[in-house]
Amino acid sequence: MKGKSQFGRLIKRYSQNLRVIQDFINLVEPLLSKEDEKQIAKDIKDLLPWLILMDNRREKNPVLEKELKEKKIKVDVELKDNKEGDGIQIVSNDIQSLVATKDALSRLEFSIARSAFLYSTSLMGLVSSAEWFLSQLLHTHFEGFPELVTDDSHYNFTYKDLKGFGSLNEARQFLVEKKVENVIRSKFDDWISYLEKNLGISTERIACYLDDVQESFLRRNLIVHNGGKVNNTYLNNLPSSHKKKTKLKNGGHVHVDVAYLTDLSKKFEIVFIDIAAQLWSRNIKTEDEQEYYFWVFNHEIVYSHILEKKYEIAEHFSSYIMKNKKIPEINRIYLTMNYYICLKEQGRLDEVRSEIEAKDFSAANDLIKLAKLALLDKNKEFFELLPHVLEPNGKLSVEEFKEWPVFNAQRRSRKKCKEILEESLKKKNKIERAKKTEKTKPKKMSKSKPKIGRKPITDPKSKTRVKRSKGKKSA
Repeated sequence: MKGKSQFGRLIKRYSQNLRVIQDFINLVEPLLSKEDEKQIAKDIKDLLPWLILMDNRREKNPVLEKELKEKKIKVDVELKDNKEGDGIQIVSNDIQSLVATKDALSRLEFSIARSAFLYSTSLMGLVSSAEWFLSQLLHTHFEGFPELVTDDSHYNFTYKDLKGFGSLNEARQFLVEKKVENVIRSKFDDWISYLEKNLGISTERIACYLDDVQESFLRRNLIVHNGGKVNNTYLNNLPSSHKKKTKLKNGGHVHVDVAYLTDLSKKFEIVFIDIAAQLWSRNIKTEDEQEYYFWVFNHEIVYSHILEKKYEIAEHFSSYIMKNKKIPEINRIYLTMNYYICLKEQGRLDEVRSEIEAKDFSAANDLIKLAKLALLDKNKEFFELLPHVLEPNGKLSVEEFKEWPVFNAQRRSRKKCKEILEESLKKKNKIERAKKTEKTKPKKMSKSKPKIGRKPITDPKSKTRVKRSKGKKSA
């Protein structure tokens, strides 16, 4: 199962990499914003005249005018269009004021550049992680299906290559590495074409995300190789959907912000893990491998993203994996429940309400029946069944009840929940105390039966019976 479980490890690591990038942005961005606010507050006196003049080039701003008046700041500068046409000139008779404004603007420019650098490097991280992930997926897939590479007539060995191989396995590994390298070096749309035509990957479920992901690769290249300045290479390679809506022109600049990265990270995770799921499913041979496949997607992807309120990602994979007939029915039921949770939390339960109502869970366990009542908000029946499902009567622990999002709406009935949960804990504690008491009671030995370990020992070499010594064994 070594090669097969590798897919699971890769998926978990890639998902973790995306979380790390997102956490990095979420942690650092507020700190930078706070520092920027402090600096602007210090420089406001020197920045206000410039802001007033910039704003007045369009129309009067009463808010800024009031601020200027309250702080008793006199505007003694004038803005003129630069003769070269690539900016503006600040003209002033007060040299000291002009220098102070220039220094404040430099600090403001640094703050903007600092944030831009953070976002740009995060975009590079997203793209680099995807390149690494696809590379590893291909290596693992070709390990299971080497003929996909070795039967390719495009690859030939030189005599020098052959002399360097110690075995056929080394020659095969050489071909795999060469193939993967050629794929990864190509453009994103070439990746998709190769996956579809050569590996039979379906892009139907991810088609709506592909154009945005392709644009992000072009944007990354533009930032790395051209400082973010738009050129014809970027414009000519844009997907048709982006060509229609883009306002960027040759010589302009692309920008990256938190909203763009958050949305893009979601699309990256859906696109590349969907590809991984398809490749992995073709490598599964045993029930154990199938069970691990389910566990990774239901627990590491679907459920963890539900807890993080990333419902679009969780919905995508639960709706895909729950249709896999090779997965045991009870596991598919839990995946289906998680799928319904995603829709409900996004306000789309009506799309499947009739489907849920028609589901026959009479043969399923009480927990599934309880989840169905929760989804449909049938609270009267829900609270009647809940005591029978909670421990010690059932298998649902208090902790699990407090965590599973399917019960979100019912947990808002705090008084009712508190009564039932407290009663459940009392019963559970009572049973546990009784068990402990039973364990501490001294065991009564029957007089009619000899004590274990006190029977005479028979010497295996003779028929004589040897008495057990009561003392310590001699060395």
